[in-house]
Amino acid sequence: MAVHRAALIRALDCLPIPKGVMATVSKIKELILEHIVATVLGGIGLLCLVLWQTIDPAIWARLSEAIPKKALWAWLGLAVITVLLEGAYIIHLRRRLYPKLTFHYGVLWDKNFNLYCPKDNEPLHQSQVGGIALDVYPDEFTCIKSDRTYVLKDKNGFVIASFNEAKKWLLEEGAI
Repeated sequence: MAVHRAALIRALDCLPIPKGVMATVSKIKELILEHIVATVLGGIGLLCLVLWQTIDPAIWARLSEAIPKKALWAWLGLAVITVLLEGAYIIHLRRRLYPKLTFHYGVLWDKNFNLYCPKDNEPLHQSQVGGIALDVYPDEFTCIKSDRTYVLKDKNGFVIASFNEAKKWLLEEGAI
């Protein structure tokens, strides 16, 4: 049985996986991670509220008499630091999931020079690499979601031959 499973895994590894599928899978993984983090934080908050409500107020009074004020302030400080770090992590995840996009050459760009569809903000993948005659066969990019095809064009509507050329111009302009 293990031999058949290993052969199946090797066979599946040889199959080409379209870039659109991989981008969609990675986006789904990030969404799942974001929802898991939000669910866990909400659950922690709910459990703390339930514990707070179920403990008798007399016990809280005895506890505050038994524990020094410095220790209570230290625990409170640790709790605040933990909440701040969790908030920063959530902001970091949201920025990774929804990058800031700017419009140049007919498509949207992020700061890492990844291309996105101007219609639905989905990643573009390169569907055609320009050949020897770059004016005749420029680089083409296809939207994963809408299946639209885009060619990079400058302000005057002239086709930019290659992605690398457009990237070089963006770096020179300081646009990204």
